[in-house]
Amino acid sequence: CFAALTANEPNNAEAWAFSALLTVDEFLYGFNAQSGGGPALNRALTMAERAVGFDPASAWAHGSLARVAFFRKTFHRFDNEIEEALRLGPDDAALFAMVGALLCHRGDWTRGMAMLDEAVALDPEQQLRRHVPTFYDAYRRGDDEAAAAVADLRMLSPGTSIRSTTKMLQQWSYTYPLIARMGDGLRKAGLPED
Repeated sequence: CFAALTANEPNNAEAWAFSALLTVDEFLYGFNAQSGGGPALNRALTMAERAVGFDPASAWAHGSLARVAFFRKTFHRFDNEIEEALRLGPDDAALFAMVGALLCHRGDWTRGMAMLDEAVALDPEQQLRRHVPTFYDAYRRGDDEAAAAVADLRMLSPGTSIRSTTKMLQQWSYTYPLIARMGDGLRKAGLPED
């Protein structure tokens, strides 16, 4: 897939940017899993940097580099790249949704949720990207009446368990208190351990 994207357009910043985004997904979702995800994230970094090199004015080139930096836990670079991506793509709903979700995962809930709201205002299709951050935000704020959000989560992903949720939260850099609280809340809501 990555080779096809970049082979047809070897100098196209967006082809390299989206290849980088897909490579991050390879790390996140365990496709071609390798020890610690390092090789996938290293490849994604190379692709994202190449995208920026081909077109420094591409919002998605900087957005892909921001996403790679997030999962490599180089947050100073993440901060710089999201600001540049947003400056270059001020009306890109999908970019706002991606950045908003990442900001929520990092703990900047106010700005992240506002960006997700703006993404939905620009493009109602982006509503789908709000479900997971909305669910975690409810728990973070102590809203233990989030039964509707639990039902939505189980509908969207029937195989979700406490173990899979804990692993995902750790990958997404959530803090331990939220992970522990989430596990307790999901247990009470009836989510299976495995």
